[in-house]
Amino acid sequence: MSIKRIGVALLAVIVVGLFSVPFTTSTVSGSAAEGAGPTALNVGEYFFGALENMAPVGDAAKPEKVVATITGAAEGEIVLVLKNVGKLEHEVQSALFLATSEAVVKSFDEKGNEISKVETVGSLREVELQPGMSAEVTLALDEPLQRAFEDDPNLEMRFELACQSGHDKRDTAKDHYQLGMRGWIVLKP
Repeated sequence: MSIKRIGVALLAVIVVGLFSVPFTTSTVSGSAAEGAGPTALNVGEYFFGALENMAPVGDAAKPEKVVATITGAAEGEIVLVLKNVGKLEHEVQSALFLATSEAVVKSFDEKGNEISKVETVGSLREVELQPGMSAEVTLALDEPLQRAFEDDPNLEMRFELACQSGHDKRDTAKDHYQLGMRGWIVLKP
């Protein structure tokens, strides 16, 4: 079996798995359409939230929330702005990052000065955010995913957004994901 077929099969498994998860209300909307602004999310102590609504995602026992709904995914490119408004470092990961053919991450300090720019061919693993920093993440969706949005005007795909800080220490008192720092991003055509 070729590597390309394995990759397509893996993507299909991820997408099918994501459709089987229950969801709750949305807290921020954005658009991926050309000329539209980015989707902005605050990242704080154990939550993802919209700039105007910083409600916590909740702990591990509570349902997860949709933290962003982005329309215009058929255009093939989306932009997320993540701002760390808390006092802890965060390691943001998402299955959405894996569904990309290219990614550009620009990091900014507390004053808005660009401090780094990283471009990748292929998927992005994670975005690290120190306190006070922000990152503009531009994602080019994989071609099969983009075509799926072009073909079905009612298609909706959901991707988990999670912070994995503290996860490697196996200490649930410091594991951001176990403390509820996760939610869903919904993409629509």
